[in-house]
Amino acid sequence: MKKNEIEEILKICIDKEEKEYAIPTAKDWEKLESQLDYTFSETFKSFIELMSKYSFPGDIYNVLEDNNNGNDTIIYIYKDESQYPEWDKNMIPFFGIGNGDYFCVCKTNNKIYYFYHDILSFEEYSENMEEWIMELPDFLEE
Repeated sequence: MKKNEIEEILKICIDKEEKEYAIPTAKDWEKLESQLDYTFSETFKSFIELMSKYSFPGDIYNVLEDNNNGNDTIIYIYKDESQYPEWDKNMIPFFGIGNGDYFCVCKTNNKIYYFYHDILSFEEYSENMEEWIMELPDFLEE
């Protein structure tokens, strides 16, 4: 999915930020990917980069520590959750719902999972990031 296609979907379901934040560089992505031992899809990267322009409900986690929307970073949340034995270290949280639940990308199969904090369980949600993005308007309408 191309960046402009993602942006068309975002335009119909969320508002723009009052100001634009910094966009991660290729080096920023390389650093994060090295820390996580995982290569993010171009669709995932484009979505996260567009979050510098759009105000998403909940917490979309950042790549950059500075000049961002004020949410935590992906690596911070990943490391924090990974200290608990019930956390599957193949799951990389990228969207915090606000109640302890997360959407995560799985390092082994690139599928998107929903993590239920109250029952400490992961459930497959989407086949891939593209499908997850296409379902966003319906999810955000709920």
